Amino acid sequence: MEMFFYCTPHKLKELFFEMEQRYSLIYQPFFGRLPSIAEMDLPLRKPLHSCREFHDFGKAYSGTPFFWIYTPDDTSIETDTPVSLRFSGPPVYLKDDHVLCEGSLFLSAENKAALPRTLYKNIKHFFARYFVKSGYCYIEPDVYSNRNEYLFVQRDYNFLSPAWCFDDTDKHIPIDIDLWYVRQGKNMECCQSPKLKIIFFTSISDLVQILSELESKYKIKYVETIYQERTIHTQNVFYSAKALENKNGRSRCARQIWAYAVSSRMFICLSIDDFYDSENKIIHMSSAIGANNPFGDRFYIDFESAIKQSFYRLDEKHYGPFYLSPSIYRNRQDMILNLQDPRFRITEHDKMIPVGRKEWEQIWNEKLPF
Repeated sequence: MEMFFYCTPHKLKELFFEMEQRYSLIYQPFFGRLPSIAEMDLPLRKPLHSCREFHDFGKAYSGTPFFWIYTPDDTSIETDTPVSLRFSGPPVYLKDDHVLCEGSLFLSAENKAALPRTLYKNIKHFFARYFVKSGYCYIEPDVYSNRNEYLFVQRDYNFLSPAWCFDDTDKHIPIDIDLWYVRQGKNMECCQSPKLKIIFFTSISDLVQILSELESKYKIKYVETIYQERTIHTQNVFYSAKALENKNGRSRCARQIWAYAVSSRMFICLSIDDFYDSENKIIHMSSAIGANNPFGDRFYIDFESAIKQSFYRLDEKHYGPFYLSPSIYRNRQDMILNLQDPRFRITEHDKMIPVGRKEWEQIWNEKLPF
């Protein structure tokens, strides 16, 4: 048994909040791939007892897992899969509220238990009561009222999935996403979301300052990992950014640190490479990647915003922009920015000049004699 629907995240949260006034619901996120770090995997999989417990309930992400939904008295989950819910809402690749992915409510036909079947029917009843039935799916009333302004994406959250829209006779017709934007007088490129990744150059102390400020808003746990072949080993767990700065020893390899916002279940993967040569002439790039998960990306957005507000931006046509922390910026004319390939030096007018291989090898041999 499966039911399909299209709606905004706000409407889905509103609908399930009303259901919770009549039924006790448990939401179990089902992740296929996680960092394989117990300190993060276990809390991410922990059940929730209300849609209000996570910020971005209903927002679709590429690769977002579905949620199992069941009631506290349902014992069949030990032998059968319960009702599963996939979100609708705009795809992660677009900042366009008029493009909606297909959400679904599913119960396997093999599940013969009475409670899951009853729950599935009760949830479907709410959709039938508050949504508009159109063809094979249910559509939120506000969306349906303006249906000619919307694009509906089937099954997946990427651009390769088939899409459809309403024609003048209210029939569902397939349409290419680029053609739909042309008909709407829009430019799809202007609606594309930026990647959840930022590259910057920093000292560990400057980065700690950024993370410490975020700790006033989020309770953050830091998990530092080391990679040995295909196995991930947890090296250290910290509960304060200042502990990262006080780590004993210094590695010439980038430090891999997961910053996990405990209450909101959002996380960032940090690659910190602040290694200098003996005369502080060479600085390697660091990066932060935000994870798309059903609990949202607000933590990453706040981190990126803090970097952009506190660090100095230098533009470069092909590889930039670059963000330099205050301590790096003060010494920028005496340093080489290493992106592995290429490398750059900075002029007194903040112009980025590529460093050729011969010049780089000369600097490397002179400054790093080992």
